[in-house]
Amino acid sequence: MQVLKRYLADQSAATAIEYALIAVLVSTALIGSIRLVSNSVTNTWNTVSTTVDEQLSK
Repeated sequence: MQVLKRYLADQSAATAIEYALIAVLVSTALIGSIRLVSNSVTNTWNTVSTTVDEQLSK
């Protein structure tokens, strides 16, 4: 009976699962942010490249 009481009172597994879920949420947000920023940076450098090419071809 004591073993069952200790098992039911043990919160370490639940805490580990909560931390894992938080890590997944943070990782997902980070990946999404990096994708947005990388698209913006790529578009900016493409614009710069096009402008430089146009100016050099004159």
